[in-house]
Amino acid sequence: MTSQFERLRRMIWEGLGNLTRYCGGKHRQRQRGAANGSRRSFLRTAPGLLGLGCAVAPTFVGAQETPPEEKRTSSQRWEELSASDLVKALEQTSLVYVPIGTLEFHGAHLPLGTDAIHSYELCLAAAKRTGGVVLPATHWSPHGHEGWAGSLLVREETFRALLTDVFTLLCEQGVKFIVACTGHYPAKQEPAIRKIADEVVQRFPETRFLVLGPWCHPTDPSADHGGKKETALMLSLRPALVHMERLSGPEAMRGISASAVDGTAQFGKDYFSAEVDNFVNKVNEARQPT
Repeated sequence: MTSQFERLRRMIWEGLGNLTRYCGGKHRQRQRGAANGSRRSFLRTAPGLLGLGCAVAPTFVGAQETPPEEKRTSSQRWEELSASDLVKALEQTSLVYVPIGTLEFHGAHLPLGTDAIHSYELCLAAAKRTGGVVLPATHWSPHGHEGWAGSLLVREETFRALLTDVFTLLCEQGVKFIVACTGHYPAKQEPAIRKIADEVVQRFPETRFLVLGPWCHPTDPSADHGGKKETALMLSLRPALVHMERLSGPEAMRGISASAVDGTAQFGKDYFSAEVDNFVNKVNEARQPT
């Protein structure tokens, strides 16, 4: 440790010596009427003289920075927008997507947040075509594979309180249309969300709700659990999170569909595209004046 410290100390002193000699030379150049570019030359060279690695060209932020009034954001993710950008986005299209999922076991090969990922990606894809803003995905749910590794399921009253607060806050901010999209088992979770939305809309009749899950493929809307469809969807949407090599052995199919081995990225891409098309059509239909 001592020898390393001594080497570092010597490098610093040698670098400072080089820097001093360099600065003195440059000072004499300026006295002789050296070109104005010497200062930038010094900035490019100084790191190397100090032993800090290769010389780099400096970045002059002030000279090229985009004026604030010209800055724009194309994000439709609520958490990435500034307050003023959010207001502008909602003035243009008063529509907010609320993606909902769960944290539950999806086999040894899929992420625990598969349902929320599916819902979130669908909402983002839809918002690009309809306008509006997408909230961060909600992973908390009382429904799922309780007791399995990785499953974190909250109480029904917690879920109800959470969504009631989220829906209420959106209504209080003047949002006119809310799409609640759950990626979890639609036959169970959609009715629960719809009941919460119905209670909120009684206090905010000027806001309309649509509760619709991503399982809305026009010809094959049935959901599976860790099977071919969810595996294919994750291979298409988040391939780095899928571990197909784990689908072997006697325990590999516990809690999921054996069709998981048939999932492909291409099938997932095509299936998701058809879901988005139908989902957008349903959102646009629901937003028509009543």
